[in-house]
Amino acid sequence: TMTKHAAQPVKKHFEAMKAYGAADKGNKVWRCKCSDQNRTGTASRLRDHFLKGACNVTRLRGTISKEELLRREQGRDAAIAELGGAVTGAGTELDLSSSEDEIGTEDAVTTVALTKSSITHGRQTKIVDSAAIITANEQTQRTIDDWMTAECVPFNMMRSMYWDRMVKALMNAPKSFQYAKFDDARTKRVAVTRKRVSKRMEQLRKEWPVSGCMLQLDGWTNRRGRPFINVMVSFPKGVVFWRAVCMQHREKGAKAYFDILSTAIREIGEEAVGGVVMDNAATCAAAGRMVEAEFKHIFSVSCTAHSIDLMLEQFGKIGWVDVILKKSAEVVKFFMNQSRVRDLLLVNSQGAILARPGATRFATNFIMLDIVQDLYLPLRACLTDKDWKDSIVLPGQRHLFAAATETILDNDLWAGVEKLQKTSEELLQLLRLTDGAGPTMRKIYGGMDAAVESLRSEECFTKMEKEELEEIIMRRWNTMTSPLHCATMFLDPEFRDSSLEKDPEVMDGFWTWVYSWAKPTEYKELDEEVNC
Repeated sequence: TMTKHAAQPVKKHFEAMKAYGAADKGNKVWRCKCSDQNRTGTASRLRDHFLKGACNVTRLRGTISKEELLRREQGRDAAIAELGGAVTGAGTELDLSSSEDEIGTEDAVTTVALTKSSITHGRQTKIVDSAAIITANEQTQRTIDDWMTAECVPFNMMRSMYWDRMVKALMNAPKSFQYAKFDDARTKRVAVTRKRVSKRMEQLRKEWPVSGCMLQLDGWTNRRGRPFINVMVSFPKGVVFWRAVCMQHREKGAKAYFDILSTAIREIGEEAVGGVVMDNAATCAAAGRMVEAEFKHIFSVSCTAHSIDLMLEQFGKIGWVDVILKKSAEVVKFFMNQSRVRDLLLVNSQGAILARPGATRFATNFIMLDIVQDLYLPLRACLTDKDWKDSIVLPGQRHLFAAATETILDNDLWAGVEKLQKTSEELLQLLRLTDGAGPTMRKIYGGMDAAVESLRSEECFTKMEKEELEEIIMRRWNTMTSPLHCATMFLDPEFRDSSLEKDPEVMDGFWTWVYSWAKPTEYKELDEEVNC
């Protein structure tokens, strides 16, 4: 039996929890501060807890940090030393110099304290970095991260509703579920998916006579250089793929395009198709006229995005516009091609960067111009930076450095940039609208009108410049407009208060569309409804 004085060093390593046994005996339930184990009885039993190896820190339940494990090991060793036992030294052998929380095999998520007492069978303690606790959830996420990184899966894919649907299905899958392996996925599962898609297409197809739809043609070339034309169906719920036609060893004239369109129209149903959309090539325009002659209620519509791009291309051929675009492009090219110059701009612009113009998308020239204007102050700041000197580039490129410096300091250029932005502001907004999701045809006519009116109201242009720009817009607009543009605008609630009934062009297009599908006996009734 230990004396009261000798029992004090022992009890300081325990916490009294509650009374145990007879009240007159003074026994309590004690909890070890090192191993969280409960002990009952006298101080002698508490001493044996340390001296006979019962204090095992690795039996701790849950997860602790490395620092906490070290503290508990050192506390146990201190208790043993005070009681005259042999210290194992485990607490001093634990290495905390590494910031990693994993040892052993790759992707391990837990490690066990390698102490002498860890040979005892029981629950093992997880040792993790206190700054980043690795759990089973983290391990699962790491497998997803590894797959996306190794296979270069774009992060935008995770925004798809099908991604969430797949993950939730896997989380709720029965234990007997086995996913399809490579061979089954590319054979049996493809056949099953095609059958499901075909069934869904038939369901959508039944809606088209009521909602109406339009056919779209889009050309592309596969990796083997074979040309294809995709036939797609656009309707209020979205766009679906109908079929792809290989054009290899086939005539690519208007007759070929007409055959593709007429076949698709008859498959879908003539009464369901309201129009066909193609680009502005002469072949496509001729095919569109052939469709209009064959199917009286179907109209050919030029691609709005392509038409706007062609307008901006014509803008770029105007003398003063060409000068500004070329100087701006030279500045962009200089900053993007010289790594040290680009890094200097990144510092001054807080990460913003210039955009290169595309080779075939002429609208990108004007988008580039907007970004150059937005970075006016960072570009000027580069010129006042202590690192802006000709040694920042190679000797053979110092003439480019001098030219870029002169261009950025040219106030006349920046005034021209602001002026040029006025020519494309409305057109770029309309381009973004038409490239977006959802039905946009009803906004095109009004958008083109707004672009012309905005151009006429700008005071920075001379009369000759206004006439030249307006002539480019109207020439292209006259070739792309159709009765469908007029009809959709007239029926759009947004333009209800615009007195469109007084616009002869809009009303002429609207009635052309109405008479293309209405029966003669319905003319009077329709006229009364429109003019009520």
